[in-house]
Amino acid sequence: MVKVTAIEGNTVHGTISDKEFTATPFQWGSKMLMKVTGENTFTQGEKVAIGHACKKALRTASVELPTPVLKRPRKAKEEPVQEAPKEDFTGKTVKELRNLCKERGIKGHSRDGVTRSDLITLLGG
Repeated sequence: MVKVTAIEGNTVHGTISDKEFTATPFQWGSKMLMKVTGENTFTQGEKVAIGHACKKALRTASVELPTPVLKRPRKAKEEPVQEAPKEDFTGKTVKELRNLCKERGIKGHSRDGVTRSDLITLLGG
């Protein structure tokens, strides 16, 4: 059982199973955790229990923990790129497709042996 005995600023003093501890807040990423120190060694479970009890004691004493400030801001989420609807070339003739390629500056539309499907591929359809 964690027993908090004193609060000095952000520092909390107390005992757990007859072991004395001192806990102070520190920043870990985007969280504020409690650094537990004492003469005795504590298990990980005891450290977690002490941290929870200390934060609860600080809240009831109306002591604000420092707000964690990120040293490196988080990356902005990228919005998914919406693809433009593909152009429909079904009613176009080969001559019209070649003219579209010429207008858009696409090379390779006038070589020999170019089929209608090749022109549609060049236009991105």
